[in-house]
Amino acid sequence: EDGYRAWFAGAVAREYEKEQDGNAALKMHLYHDGGWLCLGEVKEPEVPILNVMKTTLSREEYENNEVICSSIRDSVRLSDQDAVLYPKLALALEQLTKEDMETMEDSLSGAKERYDESNPEFCSEIDEEMLFVQRADRRILSLRKEFYLYLGGVHPMYGALGYNFDSETGEKLELDDVVTDFEQAMELVEQKLFEIYDKEAFYPDVEEMFDKFTPEEISW
Repeated sequence: EDGYRAWFAGAVAREYEKEQDGNAALKMHLYHDGGWLCLGEVKEPEVPILNVMKTTLSREEYENNEVICSSIRDSVRLSDQDAVLYPKLALALEQLTKEDMETMEDSLSGAKERYDESNPEFCSEIDEEMLFVQRADRRILSLRKEFYLYLGGVHPMYGALGYNFDSETGEKLELDDVVTDFEQAMELVEQKLFEIYDKEAFYPDVEEMFDKFTPEEISW
C-alpha cells in the first residue's frame, strides 16, 4: 500500500493536444520511476474564444478656456485573424462603434449649444459609456455597456445596456431569440424583482409596464 501511495503521489500533468478535428484531447499522466505513464485520454469539445480588442477614446469640449463637457467612449473590434473568420460580426462591431462615435459628437456639440457663460449655475457636463465583454466565442458575442450622464442638476443618470450578437451572422439577438416564452419570462422577472425590492418603491403602474414590454424593448 505504501508503495502504491508513493507511486500515485507522483506529479500529475495534463496536456492538451490539438487534433485535426478541432477537439482538444485531455491526457492524464502520472510520473513514475523516471518516466510518464499515460492513464488514458478524454475528449473535450473546444469552444474557440474570440479575441476582442478594446479602445477608449476621451474628448473634451472647451469654451473660454473652460471644460464644458467631457465624453468617453469605448469601442471594440475583433483581432485581424478573427475578423477574417467572422467578417459579419466584425462589420456589426464597426457599425456599433460608428453609432457610439456619433452620440459622442452629439453630446459635445449639444453641450456647446447649452453653454451659457452668463448662467452661474452652468456646470461641466459628463457623458461616459464603457463596454465590457461578457462572452466572446464562435456562437455569441455579448457586451455590457455602462453609461453615466450628468447634465447638471441634483444627480446624474446612469445604468447599463446589453448587446448580443450572433458570431456567424453578425445579427443582433433579441430576447425572444433565446427565450421561447416571452410572457412567462417577464412574469419571472417581475416576480424576482419584487422578491428583491419593496413593491412600494416603484411607480404604481409598474405591473402594467411589464405587460406592455416587447422583446425589442428589453436590454439583456
